[in-house]
Amino acid sequence: LALTVYSTWDERVRTELQAAFELQHLATHAAQRQEQIIEGARQTLVAISLTLSGTQDDQKQCNAYLLQLLTQSSGIYHSMGIYRSDAVLICNAIPWKGKILSPDRLYFRLPMATGKFAIGEYQVGRVTRQQGINVGYPIKDAAGQVTAVAFVAINLGRLNHMAKATPLAKEAVLTVIDRDGVVLAREPELVGRVGEKLQNPGVLKMVLAGRNGVFHMRATDGSGRLWAHEAVADNPDGVIPLRVLVSIPMSVVFATADRALERNLVGIAVALALLLIAAWYGTEYFILRKVRALLAAAGRVHAGDLGARAGLSDTGEELNRIG
Repeated sequence: LALTVYSTWDERVRTELQAAFELQHLATHAAQRQEQIIEGARQTLVAISLTLSGTQDDQKQCNAYLLQLLTQSSGIYHSMGIYRSDAVLICNAIPWKGKILSPDRLYFRLPMATGKFAIGEYQVGRVTRQQGINVGYPIKDAAGQVTAVAFVAINLGRLNHMAKATPLAKEAVLTVIDRDGVVLAREPELVGRVGEKLQNPGVLKMVLAGRNGVFHMRATDGSGRLWAHEAVADNPDGVIPLRVLVSIPMSVVFATADRALERNLVGIAVALALLLIAAWYGTEYFILRKVRALLAAAGRVHAGDLGARAGLSDTGEELNRIG
């Protein structure tokens, strides 16, 4: 029994290490899939900045070009446009009314401040009113000064499509979150979860603390789970803008080891039961039966029957010789 318990414990340790390795590999693979979308958006923005540099003030031509580009994007984006350096929208594939200002949007502020490509956070578009995450790219003049910021709004459905394409184990969950821990995509999907902050503060703290890693922690339903997370991309301010988080129940991780333990314990219980039965019958047949015969003979001798015998065959065994 002790050997079985030790072997099972050792098996569980090795199983958890293997599961952690595989889960981290899966998180890395899922992050690379999401990164393909980000890289595609960056290349699109580079093309926009090169094509419209110096001509973005021609609003009609600019809008037409972006509309054509958006139509050809196969649903990856639901908007694309250009903000002037004063954060005023001057060009967009989607028609808009009034004056649209976005000085608060991270995808605008970072390119303006650093002159580099940047990924924003979860948002609802001011023109489209759709959920998304925008990325921005600086448009510079001949002197290298940032005069505008081009952006594309990534459709969150595309992130979720990539999440669905990731092979997941039974009861595993894959989540894509922004820099603040807001859910951008989830597989399996849950209605209303996109746009909400990750519900488990302990998990969120662990995820935001590093670029990647593996840990185990209880989920909001109280079940133990193994978690792995991986950064998708980087921002010029040093804050990781996107992460992929994958988790799996510990019960699934240890399922094989637990079944082996159950089989071993059942086997030990059956063997012990057979041993006890054999010991009982052996003791009854080889010892207790003869002891009772000897006690009966002794009782008759005590009563005065000096010729009393136990009736045991003379096989040379100690109890038989006494009889």
